[in-house]
Amino acid sequence: MRSGGRNTDQRISALTDAVEDLFKKGVYLSDSVVHYLASTYDISDPEALSQALSPPFDCEAESICEMVFYPDESQQAVLEPVLEEIRIENEEEKNAAADMLAARNITASLYFPSIPAPCRLLVPDPALRRFIHRIKAERRIDRRIIRAIHDNIRSPETIAALKVKLRNARFAFQENRVSSICAFLACMDEDTPDFMALFMEFCGILEHMGADKDLYAAMMETRRKYMEMIRQARKNEANLKTQPVEALIMRGTNIAAVNVGDIRGRIDRIDRISMNIFS
Repeated sequence: MRSGGRNTDQRISALTDAVEDLFKKGVYLSDSVVHYLASTYDISDPEALSQALSPPFDCEAESICEMVFYPDESQQAVLEPVLEEIRIENEEEKNAAADMLAARNITASLYFPSIPAPCRLLVPDPALRRFIHRIKAERRIDRRIIRAIHDNIRSPETIAALKVKLRNARFAFQENRVSSICAFLACMDEDTPDFMALFMEFCGILEHMGADKDLYAAMMETRRKYMEMIRQARKNEANLKTQPVEALIMRGTNIAAVNVGDIRGRIDRIDRISMNIFS
């Protein structure tokens, strides 16, 4: 799809339309966001939220907007087909989309869990601009990965979730990463209950894998790092039984808290991925 001229305007308008439609259909606040609003700002219902976000805005209102208008993965999944199709090119085009949104004076419906009546309010211009920049509309997922997703994954929900994870991932689609992701998708069963947890563990490894490193070496290096974390945690545990924490700190001992069960779970996921890809 060519950029420039009328085609550029059409792509920017398509993004703007999609985001506006998303807001108009409603923003559904998660349990974690609602808990934060209640515990930090004493906001537990739509009326209190509407009052808190009524002009004039102060620093507290800005912080609340940061929470309620931050694009979550469910919203990104709705937008993903549009982002994949229109291919926003750069910061200039994102800024143009933000300008177009701001000019439309968009009103959003914000829903609390278990409360049917929403809070309706005008979305502030800064919140719209942050939203546009946070959905990473300009990021391109390598077409080979897109093909591998559609060739190996049946569930539309899982397909959308994978694309969102990859759009949010903090690594470039270099050759070794592209081939690694395609291998994961070809070898791992999407019906595995913790399939997405396995994929996120895998993405964490890819994030730290250099462009010249192969996948097996990167996975084994990560596994060794986790084993060393467990060894150090056990050593600290033994030291704390005989010495006060202050003495260990004075000696320069690193006693950072480590959840050994969590680390063992990560090692298990690495082992399962390795067995499927390399066996």
